[in-house]
This record gives sequence, structure tokens and C-alpha cells, in this order.
Amino acid sequence: GWWSIGWALAYGEQNGNGFIGTDGFFGWGFYTRDNSSGVITPVECTADGCQSTMLSWFFQWAFCTAGATIVSGAVAERVKSPTY
Repeated sequence: GWWSIGWALAYGEQNGNGFIGTDGFFGWGFYTRDNSSGVITPVECTADGCQSTMLSWFFQWAFCTAGATIVSGAVAERVKSPTY
């Protein structure tokens, strides 16, 4: 879910709506690849250096998984259900 839709909604280009991202679905635009050499390079480079979108995605994914685990543990602790 985070790879396919979540990143795009949270961090995609807003294109004038100011609320939700409209690009970056399914990892589109995470990196560029040189067709002749096959070298993968980060997308965003400035005078200060390059920032890998894939690295940013992975960092935010770690928070998503931790958040889901915390909520799942809290529910499992408090809900009386035979499945837990």
C-alpha cells in the first residue's frame, strides 16, 4: 500500500491543489537510469548534493510499519477476541 499509493499521496507533486500528491504512484520517478551504462542515479541533485527518493521512501516506510505494529499491538492487548 505504501509503495503503490501512500508515498504518492503524502509526498507527490501537488500540482496546484495544495492538499494531496498527484504523481509518484507505484514508484514512478524514484530514480533515473542511464540507458547506455545501466547506472541508476538519484533523481534530485542540487549544489548541496543528491537526495535519493528511494532512500526517503524507505525511511518513511519504516515509520509506517512501526506505526502499524504499535496500533496492532494496542488493539490485541485491549480487545477480547479468540483470534488474539
